[in-house]
Amino acid sequence: MNIRKITAILGAGALSLLMMAPVLAVDPVPNITQGDALGVNYGVYTGLGQKDIRVTVGNIINVALSLLGIVACRRK
Repeated sequence: MNIRKITAILGAGALSLLMMAPVLAVDPVPNITQGDALGVNYGVYTGLGQKDIRVTVGNIINVALSLLGIVACRRK
């Protein structure tokens, strides 16, 4: 094998390990003593919003469509 193939294989392996690190850092055992074994209050702990998920998804879609509109206007 030449040096390019070896570098590509090692680079892909390092990149995959780098991308897998946050997944491996998560605590796999839920904290049942606090009463949230199903992760219902996960949004509260992480600081996420308390709005309905449909409103949040609607806001994300509105932002995406407005960015798409800006790109479309620039192409004319």
